[in-house]
Amino acid sequence: MLKSHSLFGVSIFVFLTLPLAGAEWYDLYDEAVRLFEQGNGRAAIEKLERALELQPADSLRLRVKPGLYVDYLPHAYLAAAYLQCGDPEAGRHHFLIAERSGVAERSEVGESLMSALRSSFGGPAPVEPLYRRYEKKSPVLSAEEYANVRASIARRCAVPTDAPSQSTPWYFHYELALELERRGDSQRALDAMIDATDRKPDPRLQSRMYGMWFTDYTPYFYIARLHASLQNWSCAIDALELSKKLRELPQSSPLQVEMEALERDLASRTVEQ
Repeated sequence: MLKSHSLFGVSIFVFLTLPLAGAEWYDLYDEAVRLFEQGNGRAAIEKLERALELQPADSLRLRVKPGLYVDYLPHAYLAAAYLQCGDPEAGRHHFLIAERSGVAERSEVGESLMSALRSSFGGPAPVEPLYRRYEKKSPVLSAEEYANVRASIARRCAVPTDAPSQSTPWYFHYELALELERRGDSQRALDAMIDATDRKPDPRLQSRMYGMWFTDYTPYFYIARLHASLQNWSCAIDALELSKKLRELPQSSPLQVEMEALERDLASRTVEQ
């Protein structure tokens, strides 16, 4: 069934289908779209975030069952839902992800939705966030040491040790980054942490990795800390601001004290410059 509704004064169309057994991500996504249409943005956000845990990438004509395909556009809908809830900063983050991937623009539904969102956000987004623009420093570990660390993390994450980086999941890069930071190789750790965000841009506490293993996925805080250790001050400030906007760290987090100290240090660096 095709249903029309208005978003920010622009009519868009959404295909509504019945929830299907055995397709949990789809059930969550389908329900989230319905909740958004009903004006319940907060509940829609919760469903969309859970759907992203199970199906992390925007996709066109994603197969749900034989003969049934959907355009899966969670980031565009998260942007709209956050706007509905009066949180434009979080909404813009998801809008940037949707725009960078380009998937939504190739969908009939997504094109109308992105056009409405772009009007709300005041035009095209920057091509690349500041925290991604930096001059690489020399690595600390030797090539052999790095290869050993990488192989160790691959085994821990149940990833083939010879798997190319582009085919490895977000949690492999996240765990690799944390281990490289512990070993003092900040540059390689930073590169790995940014690789993790390419695969999973949304931070989330208790994010499922593999099997029964979960982790608090807070990449932008670590990106800020790694940039600071490499003296990339502007990049560190940009990443820390994004971390705060996305509310990566709850007040109860043991990292809150370090975040506040890092924020003070970066503020002093700004004054020095």
